[in-house]
Amino acid sequence: MTNVNSVGISNNNLPVPVTEPKVNNKKVVAFKAADGRDQFVRQPQMMSPQDAALYKAIEEQQKREKNQKLKQNLSWGVGIASGLAIIGFLALQMKAMKGGGVDAADKALHDVKIKFKDMAQSGLRKLKDNDSMNPKLKKELEAIINDFNCSPEVYKYASLHGEVPAKMFVLYGVPGTGKTYAGETLAKSLDAYYAKVQFSDIASPYIGSSSVKITNVFKTIREKAMQEPNKKFVFSFDEIDSLISSVKGTDNNQHIIQNRTSFLNGLDSIKDLKNVIIVGTTNVNPAKGGLDKATLSRFGKTIEVGLPTVDEILASLKYHLGSSEAITSHKFIENHEKELKELAEEMYKQKYSQRDVLKLAEESMEKFRVKLPGNNNFKAEEFSIDYLKECMKNKGVVTGNIGEGTTSVTDKESYIVDLIRALSGKN
Repeated sequence: MTNVNSVGISNNNLPVPVTEPKVNNKKVVAFKAADGRDQFVRQPQMMSPQDAALYKAIEEQQKREKNQKLKQNLSWGVGIASGLAIIGFLALQMKAMKGGGVDAADKALHDVKIKFKDMAQSGLRKLKDNDSMNPKLKKELEAIINDFNCSPEVYKYASLHGEVPAKMFVLYGVPGTGKTYAGETLAKSLDAYYAKVQFSDIASPYIGSSSVKITNVFKTIREKAMQEPNKKFVFSFDEIDSLISSVKGTDNNQHIIQNRTSFLNGLDSIKDLKNVIIVGTTNVNPAKGGLDKATLSRFGKTIEVGLPTVDEILASLKYHLGSSEAITSHKFIENHEKELKELAEEMYKQKYSQRDVLKLAEESMEKFRVKLPGNNNFKAEEFSIDYLKECMKNKGVVTGNIGEGTTSVTDKESYIVDLIRALSGKN
């Protein structure tokens, strides 16, 4: 009779493995012969060639089975751990959405670092000294400053229902027109503390995390303003359209709706603070739709920041160039008034934004600077109008309005537009 064992070795009367006994506290392989005889093999070298082959085959089989079991246990453990991690994360999200907040374990995930800058110490020009800002925008900002500086007695005398509306407004216009700069100038004119949050600071791939971040931002604003009631604060939300886009309440847009709700609640949570101004900036024209009306109604007004005029471009160009020692030491601006005015007129025709003007000044100064190394008498070198003219030929347009296919936007703004469209289910 031929016996075929589990490892595929066949022979007459070959032993098959049975329970392993212990000899001197060490396990040895035990066999039961096919004819029923019990035999124990303690030393492989004492085996017959057939038994030695079987012994080796059994050892290899046992190793394979042990490794397979180890892999199965490891896979099972990883699966359980992943499941517990997902359950734990969802529990945290549910806790946050139900108003329970977040604890120290997930604080880092939802935290937004806000840096307040004392604008009284900055070198920025105050509004009254700024001749490169659009007169209409300047007038609007002056009105906000005057109202903000009213005394409590004036507020009590000239307010409806004894309450003063929160100081919140939206600045809109094509990219590069100076919306963020306008907010900073406002803060400088008030000698206030200034801080801003961009959409990229709030965006998160985790469900519910962005809405918690928004809530935490407003919590930080409120705590800071209440801790220092005698100080003024200007807080800017850049790319506000990313937070208050007008979308339908479908499942695909649920997270957008959740973010918008958190933003609305946040605005309401600080409306009683008399020392805070909230500025929202966007490239979207509110009059053309696309922004949530409920959120816009919280803001006192919407102010357009348009492309600069010829005079504003000229003033801005002089301001940026005038910060360079190479320009002032050789009186470049005074000696090229007519040529600079002609350049400003051409820049206006090409629809230069304030950002474009700054970029032109930076690039022209770079062209001048790279020629100076190795020249021991570099301070004798003069900046030429030709550097500006050469850079104008290579201008990269960054102006344009979101949603209009004939215009272009910066890389960051393009990314935001694409992200909003993807989240809204639009291609």
